[in-house]
Amino acid sequence: MLNICSPNLAPCPQVLPRRSGRPAAGEDGRVRFIQAFCFVLFLIFHSWSKNPEEWKFQKTRQTWLLLHMYDKEKVPDEYFTILLDYLQGLRGSARDTTVQKAEALMKELDGSDAEDPSVVEKSERIRQVLQLLS
Repeated sequence: MLNICSPNLAPCPQVLPRRSGRPAAGEDGRVRFIQAFCFVLFLIFHSWSKNPEEWKFQKTRQTWLLLHMYDKEKVPDEYFTILLDYLQGLRGSARDTTVQKAEALMKELDGSDAEDPSVVEKSERIRQVLQLLS
């Protein structure tokens, strides 16, 4: 399997709900899950960017992407540029909600430490999304 994401990412609980009675996966299981999810993310972007007419919308994956698109570890730069192309086609309440959340995050980050590199990277991504969707 391709290792295209860093192994220190946290799995998204919306994607893999915890079933009662299932033992904890441990660190190895967590890393395998994250690698698999990142591979699926790569396949989604690849299939959408190569052939958007045959691409099938999946709300769960879109929701995950919209929630985590500002996190460089969860959505690496090479995927973020494709995600921006994808966001151009975003319509309706998803588009409105994304703009509202981006504006709220930008206001929140304006009051935080501007020296922190992660804050700078996140605010740059937010600016790109706002410029694209506004």
